[in-house]
Amino acid sequence: MIKVVLSLLLIFSLMGCQRPETYDAFNEIFEWSEVEMLGFEDERIMVYYYNRDVFGTECPGCNLVRDPLFDFIEAQDDFILHLINERVVSGIRPTGIRSAPTLLFIDQGIVAYYILGAGPILEALNQIEEGTFDFELITIQEDPS
Repeated sequence: MIKVVLSLLLIFSLMGCQRPETYDAFNEIFEWSEVEMLGFEDERIMVYYYNRDVFGTECPGCNLVRDPLFDFIEAQDDFILHLINERVVSGIRPTGIRSAPTLLFIDQGIVAYYILGAGPILEALNQIEEGTFDFELITIQEDPS
């Protein structure tokens, strides 16, 4: 009995080490068509496509990206972050979005650019912080005609 109680305490204490409450700090998108309503503000829009079940278990890449991304957003004034959980979103996802984690940049209701995978996402966040990211990638270019 004591082993069971100690095991449960260990499990709950380890669960407390995660930051699941940070997901609640951001707007969750439940239908892919909602993305079309984003990107008309002055701020740059990021949508984080992740995979997390009801128990708080995330895909390994999502686990790597979560805290650095949330810390990045908290430190930035130029970006607004929205979330899409692969397990609960409905509708037709944009072409090219194959797996989580993916970071999408939305401009004028269109996915202007996206980054697949934890490593490339973390690299892009570093480039943005260092000022070496090419922001033309995430902006829809207007037709000059």
